[in-house]
Amino acid sequence: MLKRFRDILLLFGVVLVVSGYLLFSSVVNDEEGVIYYVRPGTSPRVMIKEMSEQEVIKYPWFFSLYSRFYLNTTLKTGEYLFPKGSSLFSIWRQVTTGKGHYYRAFTIVPGWTFAQLLKQLLLTPTLKHSTQNMNNKQIMQAIGAENIEPEGEFFPETYNYTRDVPDLVILQRAYDLMQMHLKEAWETRAADLP
Repeated sequence: MLKRFRDILLLFGVVLVVSGYLLFSSVVNDEEGVIYYVRPGTSPRVMIKEMSEQEVIKYPWFFSLYSRFYLNTTLKTGEYLFPKGSSLFSIWRQVTTGKGHYYRAFTIVPGWTFAQLLKQLLLTPTLKHSTQNMNNKQIMQAIGAENIEPEGEFFPETYNYTRDVPDLVILQRAYDLMQMHLKEAWETRAADLP
């Protein structure tokens, strides 16, 4: 009886050590990390299958088993960067807490016309194109700038965003930044100017 108990305890210890190794050892070895997009409605099963097919994870059966302990947990939609050294545990934590998104950049080049800006927004596939069927007046109304012509109202800068952010968000940030710079310039102008 004591030998049987010892064998069961030893087996339990081995399972615990192997599980810890599989759960906490690095699965991402690429220097740049791995980018993965959790689409709306993606289930843990689908995510694990896709990550296995992309050779991000080595032991999908174990990841599936681990995820079953969290049946009521939903995956947070978004594009994630799993940095070098990420483990199954850290990947699961990222996609269930929504932390560690991958940020992309959109640059408004100085001198662009508003038409050029809209064209570049439309050519950016990772943005949600909410302005596609809007005219200039409707776009300006949507960002809270009614009765203002759009030319010269968007500050040339690089704006970071996450996948599927509406293009209006970029326009809003660029407009707000231009307004801030104009206000600062106005407040610091020479006192003898009109």
